[in-house]
Amino acid sequence: MGISVGDKVRFLNEVGGGVVTSFAGKNVVNVLQDDGFEVPMLVTEIVVIEAAGGNMVAAPEKVPDSGNDENYHYEETDDGDALQVLFALVPENRKEIPGSKLLLYLVNDSNYFVQFYIGETEKNLIFPTANGVIEPNTKLLINTFSIAGLDEINSFSVQAIAFKKDKSFRLQSPIQTEVKVNGVKLMKASSYTTNDYFHEPAIIQPLVVDAFAQKVEELSVKDIEEQVKTKEKRPRVKSYQKANPKNNIIEVDLHLHELIDSTAGMSNADMLGVQMDTFRKVLDENAKNKGQKIVFIHGVGNGTLKTDLRKELERKYKYSYQDASFREYGFGATLVIIK
Repeated sequence: MGISVGDKVRFLNEVGGGVVTSFAGKNVVNVLQDDGFEVPMLVTEIVVIEAAGGNMVAAPEKVPDSGNDENYHYEETDDGDALQVLFALVPENRKEIPGSKLLLYLVNDSNYFVQFYIGETEKNLIFPTANGVIEPNTKLLINTFSIAGLDEINSFSVQAIAFKKDKSFRLQSPIQTEVKVNGVKLMKASSYTTNDYFHEPAIIQPLVVDAFAQKVEELSVKDIEEQVKTKEKRPRVKSYQKANPKNNIIEVDLHLHELIDSTAGMSNADMLGVQMDTFRKVLDENAKNKGQKIVFIHGVGNGTLKTDLRKELERKYKYSYQDASFREYGFGATLVIIK
């Protein structure tokens, strides 16, 4: 359907929406958001939920399948060949939990196109919710639910296959998993945490088991015993920080391959412990260096390291912090200033 001035719209690939105020070009409209800011949006990136005359518009039954556009161009990221697909629930209004509606997103944090199917699971049957293709390094709005409505759903079944178009790639294991819905958790504002994918706090559930965790699941009892023995021999810790002479900033890369030689035999908790220990050590070493700027490069991932790092900054260290320069470090870094 066409879009008119006065239509109330929702953004497809971002949280939020507003009212169309004017046309900024052939395929671009200006949208006045609830926060009072006006932003230009492509008409292909919005959906009308209430026409200018006040008539409600039914939501699309199927997720737009723009992945089939042969003219679609995209840029690959350096770490995007590690398949990372996430299931996200984002409050439409975080100030009104539990009354707010929840936006269900699929996040593709990889260089692959992902063909997906999502269905509601009930008594061993799957009822279709959405299917389509999500492009590399994007997020896609799947549906909108009330918290009460979600509480009635036992779980979501997700199936997906990753691929690249017109270029070679390493075969990725198909995704076939269930995401449990916990009504009590949905009602608590504390369940929604800051993350690297949305401006709003959200519940984020990774759908891909990382290679290390998958390997551990496949180990026999004998293999597990051998891994435990290996774990007792702690890996050598590498040098973890360097100075940037241009701006007197200490850069600390918290990616595990920069900190230790091997993660063999280590659990996810062990690996996170190594990263947090390094983080604390750097802060303690620079505690007397007032005004010192330190950039901790933690990456995007599932947001656990970033969340723990910032919680500790607020609870223990009371230092100023903010997102580091996107131009220099991308989305996955935090700048800390020693007070």
